[in-house]
Amino acid sequence: ASFAASAPVFKQGTPAEGLYAVLAGEVVLSVAGAAGPVHIDSLREGALFGLHALMSDAAMPQSAHAGPEGAFLQLISRDRLGAVLAESPDIAARIDAGRRVSEAVVFLAGCASFRDVPNDALAGLAGNAVERTLRRGERLISQGEQDDTLFIVKSGRLVVTRREAPSHRIAQLG
Repeated sequence: ASFAASAPVFKQGTPAEGLYAVLAGEVVLSVAGAAGPVHIDSLREGALFGLHALMSDAAMPQSAHAGPEGAFLQLISRDRLGAVLAESPDIAARIDAGRRVSEAVVFLAGCASFRDVPNDALAGLAGNAVERTLRRGERLISQGEQDDTLFIVKSGRLVVTRREAPSHRIAQLG
C-alpha cells in the first residue's frame, strides 16, 4: 500500500493488523506524550514494524505515519505471518530482536530520567540492554563490587541494604 507524505498508517491504541515491511520511503513511529507525540524511531527500506501483531491481541503501543516523502508498505496479515516465519527463521529472529528494542525504547522514553534523551540514543541503549528477572531475596550486586552496568527497575521492588546492617533498608527502588 502507498501512503502519501505524513499520512497515518495506524494510531496508537488501534488493533494490530499484522506485520508491516517498509518497501520504500520512510515511516515514523511515535507514542503519545504529555506535551504531544514523542518520536520513537524513523524506519526506512527493509525495516519491519507492527511486531505486536505477533505477540498478542493487544493494541498497537505506538502510532505510525509516513515520512516526508511518503512510504510504500507491505502488510503481512496475522493469518499469513505464521507461514512466513516458519519459512524464514532469520526474519523471525530479526522480528524478535526488533520487538525487544522497540519495547525497551517505549519503556525508557516513559522514564523521567530519559525523557530528554534523543531517540537514537535510547535505541542504542535499548539495543544493548539485557533484561534480568530476580527472585525474591536474590542479590543483584554486593557492596564493594565494581560494575559498569546501569540498572533500571522495570517492575517490582529492589531493596538496598548495607553489609553491616542487612535488615536495615537504605532505599527501596521501583
